[in-house]
Amino acid sequence: MKTEDAEAVIGLVAKISTAFDATMTEEERAARQQRQRDDTSAALVYSADQREDAVADFTALTAVDALQSMADEIHTVIAGRMQKLYADCLAIYYALEDLAAKNPDDESFQHHMREMEAAHFSQYGRAIPPRA
Repeated sequence: MKTEDAEAVIGLVAKISTAFDATMTEEERAARQQRQRDDTSAALVYSADQREDAVADFTALTAVDALQSMADEIHTVIAGRMQKLYADCLAIYYALEDLAAKNPDDESFQHHMREMEAAHFSQYGRAIPPRA
C-alpha cells in the first residue's frame, strides 16, 4: 500500500469514527472506554538503510489497524443494540401475552403474538423463550 493511500485510509477512518461517534449513546461511549485495547504492535525490524520502507510499512499497518479497530467498534455497538432490541421485542411479546390473557375475545393480540412467534422461529430456529 502506498503511503499516500494509507494516509487517505487513516483520514477516512477518522471521519467515519467521528460520524459514528455522533450516533452513539452515552452508555455506548462509556462502554467503549471500559473495553480493553490491544496496544501491541507488530515487531518489524529494519536496518537504517530501509528507513523509507519502515515508514511506508508503519503507515500501512497503522491504516490496517485503524480500519480493524473501527470495524470492531461498529460490530460491538451494533451487537449491543441488537441485544437491546431483542430484549425490547421480548418485552412487547410478554405484554401482548398479558393483554391476551385479560382480553381473550380480542383476536388481534393472538394474531400479533403468532406473527412474532413465527418471526422469532424463522430468525432463531427456536420458540420465544418463556418469561424469566
